[in-house]
Formats: sequence, C-alpha cells, structure tokens
Amino acid sequence: MQTDDQGRYRSWGFGAGEYIVYGFMRLSGAPAMKDLLLMAEANAPPARRTLSYAPVYFSGAFTPSQATPITIGTGEERTDVDLRLPLVRTATVQVAVVIPDSVERNSVSVRLRDATAEGDAEASFFRAVAGNDGTYTCFAVPPGQYRVIARGVAALSSYWALGDVTVDGEDVSGVTLTLQPTLKISGRVQLDAAASPADLSRIRLIVRPVGPVADVNFEGLWSSVEANGRFSIGGILPGRYELHAIRLAAGGSLLHVKSATIAGRTGDDRPIDIRESVDSVVVTLTNRAAELSGILSTSDGAPATEDQVAVFTSDRAFWGFATDRIQSVRPGADGKYIVPALPPGEYLLAAISDLETNDLLDPAVLERLSKGAVTISVAEGEKVTRDLRIEKAR
Repeated sequence: MQTDDQGRYRSWGFGAGEYIVYGFMRLSGAPAMKDLLLMAEANAPPARRTLSYAPVYFSGAFTPSQATPITIGTGEERTDVDLRLPLVRTATVQVAVVIPDSVERNSVSVRLRDATAEGDAEASFFRAVAGNDGTYTCFAVPPGQYRVIARGVAALSSYWALGDVTVDGEDVSGVTLTLQPTLKISGRVQLDAAASPADLSRIRLIVRPVGPVADVNFEGLWSSVEANGRFSIGGILPGRYELHAIRLAAGGSLLHVKSATIAGRTGDDRPIDIRESVDSVVVTLTNRAAELSGILSTSDGAPATEDQVAVFTSDRAFWGFATDRIQSVRPGADGKYIVPALPPGEYLLAAISDLETNDLLDPAVLERLSKGAVTISVAEGEKVTRDLRIEKAR
C-alpha cells in the first residue's frame, strides 16, 4: 500500500491473526541511471555522502525477528500502527564477479536483497550498475544485512553465485563472487501400480523452491514430460524444493507426487534436498488420492456459506510449505464442501471465518487452528464424509 501526502495509510481485508508491519520510502532524489553509469565507468564513488530513510518494522525494529506483531481480532480496527523511518547514512557496495568464458557478460546481473526481509518485495532489492572493470556497484544502500545475488546465462545453462555483506554506513568493497553452473535434475516419471492410466506427455513437472533459496527467484523450474516419462529440469540452486505435477489437458483425475527417488533414496511428497545435479531421479505419481467432503453448517443448522473449511496434515514436518496436505475450500450454497486430491494420512479439520489461503502457510496459524480441530484419517483412494458445525476461532 502507499501513503498519502500526509504520510497516512489505510489497509483492510485482513483476517484475524498476528501481522508484521513493514514500511519503506522510495526516494525520488536518487541519482539518475545515466549518472550512475558514468560513476561506475569511472570507477569512482559518488562525490558526496548520501542519506536515506531506512526501512523499519513496527515498532522501530530493523529486522523481522525484533518486530512487534500486531494482533487483529475479527472485525477489529487498529489505528495506532505508526512507523517512523530513521534518516541514516548510506553506502556504496562494490562486488567483483568472476565470469566464466562461456557466460555472456551482458547477461550478468547483481543485486542486493535485504537478508532479514520476508517474501519477494521489490523494495528489498538494490540492483547493481555494471562497470567496465568487471565490478558491479549498488548505490545509496542503507545499513543492514544483505544477500548478494549474481547470475548469468550461457548457451546451454544458467549460472549463479551468492554471498553476504553487512552495511554499516561505510562503503563496502572487496566482495568477490564466482559464477558457477546451476544444477539440473533429470530422470523419469511413472504412475504407481494402482493408478489408472494417464498420458504422461500431458503432464508438467514443477520444482518449487522453499526456504531461503526461494528468495533468489530463479525462473524456469519446470519440465514437460515426454511420452516415455523422461524429464529434465535445469536452473536449480542448491536448496530444498517441492515437486508438483499438473495435467496440461482438461479432464482426467488429479495427480500428485507420491514419492521421489533421488540418488537411491526414496522419500514421500515432502520437500527434497538438492545439492548436486542428478540424472537418475524417479518421480512416482498417483491419481488415487483420497477425497474428503461433507456439509458445513451453522449452529442452527443453516448452510455456512460465508465460512471455510481448513484441512491440514497433523504431521508438522509439512507445515510452512505449499503442499496438497494443506488446503482450504469454501462450501457451496447448500453448505457442501469437497476437498479433492488428499494424500493418505492423518488430518486436522477445522471450520473457521476470516481465513486467507496464504494464512495456512504460517505454522503459527495451523497451531492455533489445531486446538479445536477434528482429527480424521484417510487411506489412499478413500472417500470420506464428515459434516461440521462452524466454530469461530478466537
């Protein structure tokens, strides 16, 4: 959201829960790109020390861990969430990048990301200007901890490098990163023995980053599957990833990842750890997922059409990830809800108001919902019916 000319802001539509408030300022007086290019080419810092308003979390913290959460109840309005941005001395950060001969030099980019910021907010990034001497410079960087992200492109691969810097108001130099090839996984997709037949060529396999690597935001992490089940996905950085499968053509039953075998180790549908390129991955899909349905009603028996049903696994190892084991649905006009494509296991079922889909990615929200939730187990391919009466979360 953006403030008005008096610095006031207003936002609405929040569900009940705890929130972190973060404020920053875009400065119109920053040096023009043309001037920055001239500075970089001359390998010279700006002629004068710059000042900037530093981003801040409520109330007055510089990191999310030190922020004061704002608690909002159902229908509550908060009018006292004020932010004061401190004026601080900024610095330039100069990074040298070692570029392999196979990488196109004009494809290389460098940026700083606030290492304490959550999500992929544009305000958390500082893009570097390339100089003729192989260095990349970010200007007017406020004090803080930053992740340095460098990447480039070669004919058949992409390259990456990561580093960390601390800025305290003094110019930073001497940071060197060496680009290295991204990882690739390849192998085959198969259906489990009990699944009904499916055209593998109509399936797309997606590798979705989770945790810190997700903030680097490399794209192209997917592969179409050939008719014989072969696939190959490149552009991967070392880290943890989720595997997802989608059907490209309309119709047919839903598919989900049942297991993945990497380097001889087989796991279920929880995130996998990828630290090196692997060419013998076996991904097993199934379309024999369980289905949960029922009627959601109010305490007087009327359909609860304004509320939602949250279904999430009782296994806390999955909490915090986008997975088929954590879903929410809204019932129809008759109060009937259907949760398709559930992997087998034990689940917690809760009816609740003021629930946003992304809220279920927060383990603290799931912990709160679990207090009054109903426990239910589903087997592979089983269809289970469970009616619920709405109970407002506190």
